[in-house]
Amino acid sequence: MAQENSAKTSTLDRATKGLIFFLVFSLPLFFGLGKVNIPDFNKQVILVFTCFLALTLWFTSKIIKGSFRLRFSILTFLVFAFLISVLISTAFSRWRWGSFWGWPQDSEFCFLTLFCFAILYFLLLNIFEKAEDVFSLQFPLLISGFFVALFGILQLWGRFLLPWDFTKTSSFNTIGTANSWAIFLGALLPPILALIFTTEGSKRIIGAILGISVFVALIVCNYWVAWVEVLISMSVLLTFGLWKLREISPKLLILPMILFSIALVLGVSKISTPLSLPAPLEVSPSLKATFDVSKEMLKVSLKDSIFGWGPGTFKYGWSKFKNPVLNQTVFWNLRFSKGGSAILEMLGSVGILGTISYILIIALACYFGIKELLILQKKKKSFEWILFLGIFCSFVGLSITKFLYPSNVSLGFLWWLFLGSLGAMSAKKEKVFKLNVNPGVSFFLSFLTILILIGSVLIFYSEGTRYLAEAKYNLASKVVGDFEKIERSVLEAVKLNPHQELFWQGLSQIYLTKFKEEISRTDISDKEKTQRAGTFINRAILASEEAIKLNPENVTNWQMRGAVYKETLDGSEKVLELATKSYERALELEPTNPFILVELSRVYLIQANLAPSPTERQLSLEKARDYIREAINLKPDYALAFYQMALIQEAQGKRKEAISTLEQLKQLSPYIAGYNPMEDVGLAFQLGILYYRDEQYDRAQTEFERAITLSPNYSNARYFLGLIYDKKGEKEKAIEQFVEIEKFNPENAEIKKILKNLREGKPALEVPTSEALPLEEKPEER
Repeated sequence: MAQENSAKTSTLDRATKGLIFFLVFSLPLFFGLGKVNIPDFNKQVILVFTCFLALTLWFTSKIIKGSFRLRFSILTFLVFAFLISVLISTAFSRWRWGSFWGWPQDSEFCFLTLFCFAILYFLLLNIFEKAEDVFSLQFPLLISGFFVALFGILQLWGRFLLPWDFTKTSSFNTIGTANSWAIFLGALLPPILALIFTTEGSKRIIGAILGISVFVALIVCNYWVAWVEVLISMSVLLTFGLWKLREISPKLLILPMILFSIALVLGVSKISTPLSLPAPLEVSPSLKATFDVSKEMLKVSLKDSIFGWGPGTFKYGWSKFKNPVLNQTVFWNLRFSKGGSAILEMLGSVGILGTISYILIIALACYFGIKELLILQKKKKSFEWILFLGIFCSFVGLSITKFLYPSNVSLGFLWWLFLGSLGAMSAKKEKVFKLNVNPGVSFFLSFLTILILIGSVLIFYSEGTRYLAEAKYNLASKVVGDFEKIERSVLEAVKLNPHQELFWQGLSQIYLTKFKEEISRTDISDKEKTQRAGTFINRAILASEEAIKLNPENVTNWQMRGAVYKETLDGSEKVLELATKSYERALELEPTNPFILVELSRVYLIQANLAPSPTERQLSLEKARDYIREAINLKPDYALAFYQMALIQEAQGKRKEAISTLEQLKQLSPYIAGYNPMEDVGLAFQLGILYYRDEQYDRAQTEFERAITLSPNYSNARYFLGLIYDKKGEKEKAIEQFVEIEKFNPENAEIKKILKNLREGKPALEVPTSEALPLEEKPEER
């Protein structure tokens, strides 16, 4: 019986270790199978399944064996304290569901992912007890790193090997952004050097090949933070190498010195090399902007100072506290879910307690790492010393990047893997619990094992349904034109995971789009049109309300609700209140966003057009004007705000002022980042309409001609241009415009009638109009 139990535990131990090897090799490479195009979420899925399964097997093995031998150190308790602080932060989070599960919030810095990282640390500490075990763990990591490097280089060179459309871009790799890819690979250099220094023959050749591939990748990307990481890690390696110079060959320090010199030159000077390629643009907040936002998040309350807003909630802080100066840049409307620094972002999301405990983990790991190196030096264990030094250098270098760059699941996994490896090689304390000696201990550990089994099953089920739900939603996003199929896929996603706010947002948008289609139909009766449109707008309202119930801190949810109610405006005070309160709440969450002010202005402009009396109409127009002035104050070069202001002025009967407003926008070209009004088809058309209504036909003609030059298929611009030619007696030019329109609108009876009139020498319109907009075509996007 004892032998049978021993065989079972041995098998379970091997399976547990095999799962860790599998995770170390696969996680850096895994990004999904094309059904869910969210790399970090996909990596979280494989991390969760592997870690919980490995933990279950390990506990089962110990129960069968009848005893638990636990290794630990002060660092272990600090890791536990950090995890508790994150759990408390999650409990007080502004969106607990997102802070616990991650996506659509940060999948790396959520409680579930961090809990799995802690499991990984625990298993490494208690399974990989010998230096040889830790050394063997480096092989799957480095082999995986080789494929990560090779694939990333080919992507940057435009050699796309994978069939999925989302992979056919130079910015795609299996780690994340190009810069995070470089940081990941930079952390592998010290273990590669350790492999080269401690092996011979084929293994050393493999190490050399790995080192060359990683080095080429770093040169190709040439990201300064990655070079700083290499600079720091090589500095640590050389410091200890020179200290042990009497016992090792000086030749071993040549390669680290070369890497140190290259990293120093390229990292500090940031010069390019012949092999370096322009990395895909990566936009993120500056370190100062990240710190400023996190600082403001801490100031909200004492609870927020201690525990933060919750894991993954930086984007809410960014919306609330971002600097209004950003409105003068091309990135004014970006909502960053991550800060420019993992540590600085952590300050606002998990508060002072979580941030300090994390920094203490880094500090203590460095302290114990140096202490262990001194012990290994005294014991003259060269193999263990070199192996430990390589991992320690990588940990230090990677930890420095936490202050300079945001993290992701791959970088977080690598950091915890190095931390666990250091702990496995340095932990000295252990405690043995025998189940048949102490009934209390036996009961507690047995109960804990049952909890782990139940928890693992629940996590497997929940994570699996989340993944299936994302796959269903992703399928819906790829369908074009088939409303029923799109709706069915999204509803299936909602049924699988009703807590995902993105699904409800998408559902609301789908129904809102369908409402607009139904309300514009001409092939059904008005009664049927009203019924069908009403059904879809009610569904859109319910979906938007559900998204808000799930996450009232997300400004997007309130904007969606406002957009839905804006479409239902009927002149009543109740609907107006619902629409305005939605946008006003959105404005509270994001007070420096001029787009929300423009939307509020639109609401009041629509209300003005529905007003039952001139007095109420004027009041609504004044409110619309006040909101648009605020928008322009926030962003003086905001084209959409100028458009809206012109519409308000036109509605107030101030056509000259409306013309002046659009002319002012037209002259802003040198001052608007990323926007050229002279190439704005919509501006040309709107200004042309105002000139036309003001009977400035020559100027109107100039604008409409500019519009069709920019967008030859813009039928509405050709329509008014044809009317102007007709007014000027230029019948052939007028006919030419309407013939072009007919090509794109062959069934339009009005165009046929106009052409008939022109060819008979009659005016184009039997009843002159300045308001006609008979066509639905939009200008081509440029």
